[in-house]
Amino acid sequence: MKSILWIFGIVIFGLLVMFIVEPKPPKGGLIGNPADQDNTSSSSSSSSTSTASTSTPTEVFKPPMKGAFNVVMTIAGKGDVTMQLYPQAAPKTVAEFKRLVTSGYYNGIKFHRVEPNFVVQAGDPQTRKYTTQQLAQMTPNQIQEARLGTGGSGVYVPFEKNNLQNITGTVAMALNAPKSNSANGQFYINLKSNHFLDGNYCVFGKVISGMNVVDKITLGDEITKMAVKP
Repeated sequence: MKSILWIFGIVIFGLLVMFIVEPKPPKGGLIGNPADQDNTSSSSSSSSTSTASTSTPTEVFKPPMKGAFNVVMTIAGKGDVTMQLYPQAAPKTVAEFKRLVTSGYYNGIKFHRVEPNFVVQAGDPQTRKYTTQQLAQMTPNQIQEARLGTGGSGVYVPFEKNNLQNITGTVAMALNAPKSNSANGQFYINLKSNHFLDGNYCVFGKVISGMNVVDKITLGDEITKMAVKP
């Protein structure tokens, strides 16, 4: 009788563990990057409906063109990338980005995050302390230990929500958390459409020339110059 009760107790304990102890969702990456999505909610929503594949947003990108201007970013050894910015869609974000560009803030900064089929990200001035070769050889853990991806300009911009989608080639500000007032100089370029980011991160521009250069960006590539195109 005791052995039966003992086995029954083990079974009950095992079932309790299954329901109470859930694995923590993986982090999207370093602080200030756009992959900090709510994996728990996204997984629960996908499991609660069998029509998730039919709910993909329509690819529409019609930015307000009034006041739009171009910024040219030169990547060492790769070439030029022309980004068109839209002040009407995100006036404060674009104004601060333009200020950083004209001040030379981005010159010499390196790409600290490159995830194929997702995004490339730059804007942390701490990357200037490393050579391209040093960064290229760093593992994700080493990058995290060096706290690369946590630095910024020191000027925070309020979150500006708009209807611009995170489609291939769009440019948006990286944040510490979705919809937070933490835009701080770091930006990312979508390598593909990432609609789960829509509405959570401020899209303020799009690559209109040089996407082939963006696709070739690797970890540690340097922005030699970024300038507003006359």
